Amino acid sequence: MIKPIPTTYRGTTFASTLEADWACTFDLLGWEWEHEPHGILVEDNTRYRPDFYLPTQRVWAEVKGPHNQRIDKPSKLQAALSRDSFDWNADLVVILRPSRSGKGEGERSWWENAINGQDIVIVLCPECGHHGFMDLAGTWSCRRHMREQPEPNKFWTDPNGDLFRPGELPFQRAPRPRRGPQRLGDFFNDFDPKGRQ
Repeated sequence: MIKPIPTTYRGTTFASTLEADWACTFDLLGWEWEHEPHGILVEDNTRYRPDFYLPTQRVWAEVKGPHNQRIDKPSKLQAALSRDSFDWNADLVVILRPSRSGKGEGERSWWENAINGQDIVIVLCPECGHHGFMDLAGTWSCRRHMREQPEPNKFWTDPNGDLFRPGELPFQRAPRPRRGPQRLGDFFNDFDPKGRQ
């Protein structure tokens, strides 16, 4: 297993660079986010502190690298939040993965379902102009201003709407601190704080 590197982004210290990168990606999408806002008690009295909460969407997000260690916790949380995928007010749980390269378009965002039977996508709402997660196998509604409609409405097919699957949106890396010698204007900084020559 790769050891995570704590990374600070916008004044928050994240447990890993991947968490910081997802926070930066949320900023790119214009999403409000909270990092580990509080712990939750799920099935079997298991304590769980999800990595992110997206309050305007009512979405919990867990960042996972290429491994599946403790992957059962997001599933337990989704099961505890709602047993009905058509519950209009239920919070949604999403698993966030490392980026992958796109077809000549740089790195792309990858996410997946917390439980079987979900089809998690990101939609662009034509009414409010915001992107947001949605369970395509559940309620078809913008999670920022949900409202019931008498029949399913594929609002993302509107000319001002859109639907994105994993790998179809950009992934933004958080800035990394520079290490080693750096050129500073006309000067070359080769100072070594440990006194090595």
